[in-house]
Amino acid sequence: MTGSPPSAPTPRATWRLVSAAVVVAGALVACARPEAPRGGPEDRTPPYILEAEPDTFAQVPPGLQEIRFRFSERISERASTGTLNDAVLVSPSVGNVQVRHQRDGIEVRVQDGLQAGQVYRITVLPVIVDMFGNRLQDAFDLVLSTGGTPVPNVVAGVAEDRITGRPVEGARVEATFRFGTDTVIHWNFTDPEGIYSLRYVPDGSYDLRVYEDRNRNGELDPTEPSAGPFPGQIQTPLDTAFAVVSLIAPDTTPPRLTSAEAVDSSAVLLTFDDFLEPLLDLGALSVTLADSAAGGQVEIELMNEVDFSTREGGDGPPTDQAPVPDPPPGDTAGTGPPDGNGAPETVADRTQPRVGLSGLPLPAETLYGVLGTPLQAGVTYRVEISGLVNIAGTGQGGGEAMLTWEPPPPDTAPQADSIPGGDPAGDSMPPDTIPPDTLSFQRSPASLSPGSPAFRREGLNLEGAHR
Repeated sequence: MTGSPPSAPTPRATWRLVSAAVVVAGALVACARPEAPRGGPEDRTPPYILEAEPDTFAQVPPGLQEIRFRFSERISERASTGTLNDAVLVSPSVGNVQVRHQRDGIEVRVQDGLQAGQVYRITVLPVIVDMFGNRLQDAFDLVLSTGGTPVPNVVAGVAEDRITGRPVEGARVEATFRFGTDTVIHWNFTDPEGIYSLRYVPDGSYDLRVYEDRNRNGELDPTEPSAGPFPGQIQTPLDTAFAVVSLIAPDTTPPRLTSAEAVDSSAVLLTFDDFLEPLLDLGALSVTLADSAAGGQVEIELMNEVDFSTREGGDGPPTDQAPVPDPPPGDTAGTGPPDGNGAPETVADRTQPRVGLSGLPLPAETLYGVLGTPLQAGVTYRVEISGLVNIAGTGQGGGEAMLTWEPPPPDTAPQADSIPGGDPAGDSMPPDTIPPDTLSFQRSPASLSPGSPAFRREGLNLEGAHR
């Protein structure tokens, strides 16, 4: 028995197949593109940790490898900065640490396990975000013990940039404790205000080192700004050691003089290619200024900006510079601050030393030289200086530069008239014109009656003016 050949699909059946294929394809695309659920109010509540396993201050067996954190809501697989592995730190250092994402939290896996006789601090950094992008507000510390007694000793402080004096965020802070042949490194990162805190450290001596671990390899590389190591001491019970550290980038090249220019006939400004050590004894430097043609030397005294601004009171321009004239009456164009922002700079602003968070004076790339005899106009001078040290401690800097002083041109321009010319109002009169007396004019009694058109038009009560 032979069967009949299959019949061709009808147009209606073809359209049903196409519609079904479109629906299936749309569902697959939707599944491949996860996103926050639509509808309902926008979630702006940041996630927080509900539970940690083991619990905080728990005594755990040595070799423990897994620690779990459960959050208040589903979190993203991506951190706000870096990777998920960078979102958790274990102190003291334990080697390789991996962070695995789970639907309601994260699992921290310590590859070599926790060592015996230690107090560990597992910190979840505020880079965890939920499905709506809300970030964990504060770091969360979990303290576990594998035999040691947790004592709330703290190594704390602030990290600043030595050049700018501003706080350094994200610097790696390490306190290295040595117990015989064993070395234990407690560590953390600085927060946005440059503050660091190493909690539950043991008592004893330690070495503190801070550096910008820019590639996050846990090691100080040759080009990374750093500070230390500095010795420290923790004494029980409940001791806190505080220090402000200044980070400086390595610099093995000495500072060089790049330019010299005359401030006026009695002072010069020297500019260098590096920041100088502000605590350097300027009197110990070797500096000369001489006429490049005749060879005669000019006595010169080096000063920083603050000392230069305060010399002889520092309340006026140099004697051979014309003072800036006051603006004409009514002219307010030149009375505001130079940049239009805030109050203009005052002498007091220039005479206050700039300091960082540590209280140390901030470095500069310039020095001033006050001369014993005035510069001659149009004469070229050679400046030579040696013995300079940059902010990183590299010495043997110096160099030479040429300068020529030209006196300022005399102020021969006529003073501008701040009152505009012409008659913009159109109400001026020819010369020798006597203005009319508008206070004693006379009108007829009829025109001043209350009902008269003139009275209503003037809108005035002139009765008292004619008594």
